[in-house]
Amino acid sequence: MPVPQHPAQEQGQMLAENTSAGIYFKGCDCLKSVVRRFIIDTDTAGDDTISILLALKWPDVKVEAITIVCGNVEFDQQVENALYTVEQFASYRVPVYPGARRPLLMRPWKYADYVHGKDGMGENYFPRAKQRPEEKHAVKALIELVNSAPNEYTIVA
Repeated sequence: MPVPQHPAQEQGQMLAENTSAGIYFKGCDCLKSVVRRFIIDTDTAGDDTISILLALKWPDVKVEAITIVCGNVEFDQQVENALYTVEQFASYRVPVYPGARRPLLMRPWKYADYVHGKDGMGENYFPRAKQRPEEKHAVKALIELVNSAPNEYTIVA
């Protein structure tokens, strides 16, 4: 038995179109666009940089903020790595918010620079980004963003 088709398919029309603003469903008033809104929480070294890059280039994702936490390498270098990645690969401005400079519980803390290099990027020492970090603390930014649009953000950590 043949599978029934939507009338638009029978006429050879596309039902959905993938655009830079998300997936647009033609002829559907209830759902015009699906754009996933991401906040990325990271300790930016090489591995997380790849994840940021993928999110920035994914067609139905908009990275709306990056928050930085203590992790792989010295904190200010992590912030710089996020800023450099955004500057090089984003087609729109993404704010970068510094957060916890030290772990809340585990002390003393040891960096993983033996894995990622002192710069967190395999000892490449990329130039300083022109974009600078936001003044607001990452925790405050997270609270404000999530409260401004409940149930709309995905926090990627």
